[in-house]
Amino acid sequence: MQRCLMFVSVEGDANYTKFVVGKIKDVASDFGALCTGAGPTKKWLEQRYSSAYLRDPLMDAGILADTLETSVSWENLNQLWSEVRDYIKARPKTVCMVHLSHIYENGANLYFTFLTPMNKGDEVRDFVQFHKGIVDTVHANHGSISHHHGVGKMLAPWMPKEHDTASIELMRAIKKHLDPKGIMNPGTLGL
Repeated sequence: MQRCLMFVSVEGDANYTKFVVGKIKDVASDFGALCTGAGPTKKWLEQRYSSAYLRDPLMDAGILADTLETSVSWENLNQLWSEVRDYIKARPKTVCMVHLSHIYENGANLYFTFLTPMNKGDEVRDFVQFHKGIVDTVHANHGSISHHHGVGKMLAPWMPKEHDTASIELMRAIKKHLDPKGIMNPGTLGL
């Protein structure tokens, strides 16, 4: 007896998108869902990037806020969702939201968004430790450290757990070839 909201956006040829949206509506209707029309999706698309700009002001106000993404296969999705959410919610006074943003035949992309009070006077260590615990929980449940946002410096320490030595060496060789002076985004990916 709970409801959720699903935003749908299908790209491509007009006939194809009409067909796919129609099929989604049919399946949703079979399970008792209601179609609200295109309005909520259009509204979300207009404002979807604005929440990213709230992180720093919230942190300035003593609220730890962040979003982490992962990709995971269907057979591991429910367990990963549950374990990561449980880890985040184990922290007192924490709000945790999760949504799927990309769906594929073999799995999906999950976004975990959380807000929680910071430990005053120990904010940096608090953030790093909490963030590390989330990423370790994602990895322990067969999730990836990223989906489409990339890895960057914060997640670089987990690269060797996701890629074998040959893959890391290949990325290093490509980086060295394209950036011989090491001036483009140094330190990213731990390369």
